[in-house]
Amino acid sequence: MSPWHALFYPLKAGSEETVKDTVRRGRGRPSFDVTDGDGKVIGRLLGTMAFVGKEMAVRVIEVEGAFRMVAAHRSRQRRSASSAGAGDPPGQADATW
Repeated sequence: MSPWHALFYPLKAGSEETVKDTVRRGRGRPSFDVTDGDGKVIGRLLGTMAFVGKEMAVRVIEVEGAFRMVAAHRSRQRRSASSAGAGDPPGQADATW
């Protein structure tokens, strides 16, 4: 069985519905291959879930590979999406959705 990791994001009060809508819409199909800075496949994203509650959100991911490398991969994807205008979910700063 692969490890699961949960990421907690505090939300601004009253932004929960907007964040839920953002999670439902998503940003398109994610890349399931986890790559390093050179594009070499070093792991795989196996599953993901998001939960939004009162003033908080939790993203749960199942990964194959080192979590540190998965976090770096997602950070690169986020920078790419932000430069394309996708940005962070409203009410959430610096989230890696």
